[in-house]
Amino acid sequence: MLGFGLRLNDGDEIDLVRQVRSVANPCLGVPFFRIPVQISRLPGQVVIDVVDGPDISEFGDTADRIFEAPYVVGVQSNHVGLRLGGPMPVRQTTAEVLSRGVPVGAVEAPAGDQLLVLHRGRGVTAGYPVLSVVTEPGLDLMAQLRPGDQMSFRRVSLARATQNARQRRAQIDRLQNTVGQAFEALGLFDNASGDPRWSATPTSNNR
Repeated sequence: MLGFGLRLNDGDEIDLVRQVRSVANPCLGVPFFRIPVQISRLPGQVVIDVVDGPDISEFGDTADRIFEAPYVVGVQSNHVGLRLGGPMPVRQTTAEVLSRGVPVGAVEAPAGDQLLVLHRGRGVTAGYPVLSVVTEPGLDLMAQLRPGDQMSFRRVSLARATQNARQRRAQIDRLQNTVGQAFEALGLFDNASGDPRWSATPTSNNR
């Protein structure tokens, strides 16, 4: 939609800029560094945390419908947003919604039979009522969903959402620190500048 990046097609090849030796002991096979990577293993149905959005009052009692049953990810979902088929809240007013800035993770309820969750590739403005907003950790989970996957929403307080986001950020910071030490030990970074010792513009072959 936004035209950024290169679309990969069947048969495309991506060049390896530099081959890196193993970070494990060659004799014992024991890694020199224990990288604290949490591999996400999505269950059959993913639970996504949300906080109330700015327009939730416009849906009256029907706003809670998003918590009553699971949703199915639609085939038109992409990096801009995910379309979700399932229970639809009903807006109780006919007042027009003006285009405005919207947050990443906005759960919009347009006319139709699908919710729209704006993801990190979304535009900066939109004109649909925002029912809820997905938390930062929830966005990471939603990015891994495929068409046909099931997910459900869970309401959390703003305080809990903030706490979870800070914990997630602390995990990422620890990972960055450990990976930085490992890369420096392998000679992948320049000690003076901290910049990687390879070209920032790798080439790719498109066939």
